[in-house]
Amino acid sequence: RSDPAPAPQCDWTAAARALGEIRPQRGSVMTELWVGPEILWRTGFDVVGAPYEMAPALADTKLFETGSAAEGRGVLARRHIDYVLTCGPQPHAGAMGLEALPFGAPGFRFYRNPS
Repeated sequence: RSDPAPAPQCDWTAAARALGEIRPQRGSVMTELWVGPEILWRTGFDVVGAPYEMAPALADTKLFETGSAAEGRGVLARRHIDYVLTCGPQPHAGAMGLEALPFGAPGFRFYRNPS
């Protein structure tokens, strides 16, 4: 008997380094909850997705990750989000009007919020 292969994981350090190569370093990034601190450390971007934020920001991060496209659009507007970084595709990206951008870290999707 063999154990199943582990689920693929994204290398968030590589993603933060890839973000650090993007110019200009302006705007805010919505990302997964636990990776915000590394993005803040390695880049000039603001970030929503850090475990030490205020309760409303934590609730918005969860809503963006698990809610509907309409709820996600609401979070993007309320938080003035310029970019979204996800491990794998964001299931509602098209419905939220996000534009996929090239990104230099395998497994990730990087989107621009044009609104």
